Amino acid sequence: VSQSRYSGVMAPDNRLTLTLINREYGPKGRAAEVWVETGKNVRKVETIAMGQAKGDIAQVEGVTIGGAGIAEDGTWNGRWSALSRGIEGEKVKLEIPPATAMVIKVQSR
Repeated sequence: VSQSRYSGVMAPDNRLTLTLINREYGPKGRAAEVWVETGKNVRKVETIAMGQAKGDIAQVEGVTIGGAGIAEDGTWNGRWSALSRGIEGEKVKLEIPPATAMVIKVQSR
């Protein structure tokens, strides 16, 4: 697994929002382990992910955002999830499943 370094900008309210995409897919697709370094002690992390149930990027059935699909009438019952582990001081460890896009909101002190 290759390592990449990215940078972002912390908002004045000490909130960092990132979008991460794991482009691996299919039966051989691997989860991506990602460390986010904020430079400030992390207080709270929330995530919302979009992915296909079987990691098949060619399928539109089984796609969810925040754990729920979008109904034909446009309703959606997905939600943001609080990260309960992986927070270590100024760092956050995340695992992004294959064929998944994830938005992360990091609130620092």
